[in-house]
Amino acid sequence: MTTEPPLHLHVGGATHFLTWERPVYASRFRLVAAPQPDAHLHAFGPDVLESGAALPASSRSIYLFPGFVPRSPFFDDEVRRHWEDVLRSAYDLVFVNPGPMAALFGHLPQARVVPFSVDVGLVPFRERTAVRSLLHASADYPQKDWPRSEATMAATGLPYEVFPPRDETIKHHWSRSRLARLRANRVLRTLRVPWRLRTTPGRYVPHSATIERYLAHDGFVHVAAPVAPALDGLYTATLIEAGLSGAITFWHDTHGLGGFLETVVEVPGEPGPAATAVLQAIEDMDVAERSRATRDEMLRTFAPEHAVTRRTAAIAQL
Repeated sequence: MTTEPPLHLHVGGATHFLTWERPVYASRFRLVAAPQPDAHLHAFGPDVLESGAALPASSRSIYLFPGFVPRSPFFDDEVRRHWEDVLRSAYDLVFVNPGPMAALFGHLPQARVVPFSVDVGLVPFRERTAVRSLLHASADYPQKDWPRSEATMAATGLPYEVFPPRDETIKHHWSRSRLARLRANRVLRTLRVPWRLRTTPGRYVPHSATIERYLAHDGFVHVAAPVAPALDGLYTATLIEAGLSGAITFWHDTHGLGGFLETVVEVPGEPGPAATAVLQAIEDMDVAERSRATRDEMLRTFAPEHAVTRRTAAIAQL
């Protein structure tokens, strides 16, 4: 009888993003609650780079993605060199997604470039037959170059929406909504109820509201430029989720790293030419066929059972 190898998931601020990945790790490993010398340690997120390196483990891996740290290694050479030193000395495997982290650390001998995952079960499908309106959705953070997407959508002449609205009143409403869920979870813990209301990271809107906006529009636009501190990756979760809903997706390859999704329409980085490319692509395509194909490709690529399995297989070989 074989025993599943032990693995400890070491996570800091990225608990929300680990939620839908945990079952895949649990299907291949015996998850242990604390780090120990005879268990593999899998650090989940860039904010646990150093703490994970200091914990006991039989071997170590880390999954790096942008965000969660005050100084970005993409724009700060001192931070980049420090991260690389820690990765080389402490980690047997370094998982990075296509995009900025792959550009920085993909050359390391222990690096593996893998797709990230999204919670595909949350996003229903609506087949689009025409593109009558456009959406851009992103967190209102300084590193998000969202005005370029808004300018692109406006230049098309189609109805469009930036979500969430860049408005302090609506932000306050969503902040209160998240606080209510946090308080409800504390009550559930006190009552020892074995489930929780899902909470999203600070300043994120409730996911259900974002999904409603995906379904309300026919196309999704994400056009950004690599201007510090903007750090949009090769693809973003909002673009992938919009594609899961069946929306036609329009994207500028922010860092010129080369796309791999066949259903995504790549457009220039300047709003005027990007808008022209969006309108031309809509005229040339069979929208219903592209809508179905987009949903299928997003499922094949970013469902946890596909994306995360590539990581667990690599860890199992250590």
